Amino acid sequence: MEDYLKMVKDREGELSDLYARMDSDRELGQLKKYVMKNVKGEAVPDVVNVTLNKPAVFAANVEAALNSAVEQVSVQTEDSNVDKDHVADCVRAGFSSANARLRAQGKFPLNVYFDQQMCWRGRSTARVIFQTITTTDEKGKLVKKMAAKITPWDSRYVAYDVAEEGLAWGSYRTTRTKADIIAEYPEAESKLGTKKGAEIVDFWGHEANVVYADDSEIFEQANPYGYPPICEQIVTLGSMMADKDALKYEGESLFFLVRECIPELNRVLSIMQTRNMLAIKPPLGWGSKDSLQEAPDYDKVASAGSITEHETGGGASEIPFGDLQRYAIYALNVIENAIKQGSLEIVDVGTLPGPMSAVALIEIGEGRDQIFLPRLAARGLLNQQIADMFLRQIIASGERQIQLGTKGRERTFDVEKLKGAYEVEFKYFVKSPKIDVARYSVAQAAKTVDMPRHDIWKEVLQHEDVEGLERRYYWQLAETISSMVLARRTIKRLADMEDDDAALDAEILAMDMGMQMEKVLAGEMTDITPLEQKGVPGATMMPLLGGGAESSNKKAAQLQATPRETEGE
Repeated sequence: MEDYLKMVKDREGELSDLYARMDSDRELGQLKKYVMKNVKGEAVPDVVNVTLNKPAVFAANVEAALNSAVEQVSVQTEDSNVDKDHVADCVRAGFSSANARLRAQGKFPLNVYFDQQMCWRGRSTARVIFQTITTTDEKGKLVKKMAAKITPWDSRYVAYDVAEEGLAWGSYRTTRTKADIIAEYPEAESKLGTKKGAEIVDFWGHEANVVYADDSEIFEQANPYGYPPICEQIVTLGSMMADKDALKYEGESLFFLVRECIPELNRVLSIMQTRNMLAIKPPLGWGSKDSLQEAPDYDKVASAGSITEHETGGGASEIPFGDLQRYAIYALNVIENAIKQGSLEIVDVGTLPGPMSAVALIEIGEGRDQIFLPRLAARGLLNQQIADMFLRQIIASGERQIQLGTKGRERTFDVEKLKGAYEVEFKYFVKSPKIDVARYSVAQAAKTVDMPRHDIWKEVLQHEDVEGLERRYYWQLAETISSMVLARRTIKRLADMEDDDAALDAEILAMDMGMQMEKVLAGEMTDITPLEQKGVPGATMMPLLGGGAESSNKKAAQLQATPRETEGE
């Protein structure tokens, strides 16, 4: 049998530089205590070492924004026979089931875990195993359910090799307790002996799944899928070249543009704080004629109110350090600017002094998106891989129907409807209310130049579902064009209220609608204008280009479009 463990160790050796980069980034994000070192790499004594929180704040802000992104699942196909809604619902149910399992185990939801991996590691990995299990429902009837096991892996401890059609094999190295190992691999108890835990390597190849504990095999099974059930996605930032060391810079983390700046910032601040400390007890020099008088104890000379005898022209004096403060402030400004450029620090528009123009807010949003979008795109591609893989496993199960979903929201899916040629897509939208309001201002301006409504929604407002918004818009517009449509909808709403007064109003309105319809059919009534023409009241939007309060209001008024939709528009 092939030595799988050797394959893993050899590949881990090749990835050692990449792992080292990940370790360095983790120390940045977790604010490892900074220690100033000299050019020889030795710790400098008597230094007030400062560790600034910038990388942790940066990472926390980006992760929080990514976690709040709106997710949209869609199915794209040219085959009209594919039930796109059925497939999309199955995908959502699969992820919901997997997340419910993780919650029960006290673990993080998938997208939250993936986001941190994309930010800190520059990639993310998951093992996907969907298996059919037979269980009983509340009535005691046997039912087939799909056990959804999407297990996120920390990419720092993942090794894999690639073949022509995808992964050749993949492995995950972790340290686990004995109880945890036995819970998953009961047959390993006798092999573990008195060990309290072990380093586990979970290997998946095309033919076999083999598990090792401290280099000893504890479990083996034939791979039922015929391929490694592992999905890996790399963030599309970093080196894409063929240099010998390119692997180290492939799939960069959130910190790659400030990786060297943060230690330098800590160094400058440590120097300044050390200098501030020296201002309290500065080093002193002692002058003495012919060096005959020995220097007294520091505290005797430097203590408050002390008088020290010394020869004329001698005594204690501070040792000059030159214009250290000016150089330190200059270096601090340079480093701070470099960090801002490299991290595109998120601006909290709620704390900015004074109002900002719409254009300025949108520019902030675009700068923010440069950080978010590559990692959201990578998350979407990873989830697409996962969805494709578990749909493939469901179809290969041979079942006609399967149950999938969370407790109380389980649904039966027809496996036959999951077959066909289609592609599952994940799209994400990061929302900010204040930036959205800024876009509304630009949208108002776009209306004055007769820009098509569809283009305004798509290009200016950047709505996540333009087609759905357009359908809802025309559905709402129908009642402003036809009184019959408005009456019918009103009658339906009144009937749904299950109230006697509302029901009576619905009957009266239905009678009135019937009389109007008779007149229309008899040709006695051709004008079916709405019962109530609803306009959108004008609202003062924020200034488009900025300026003073008076001029801003004037500009906003000039750019504001007619607040009322014209008939038939």
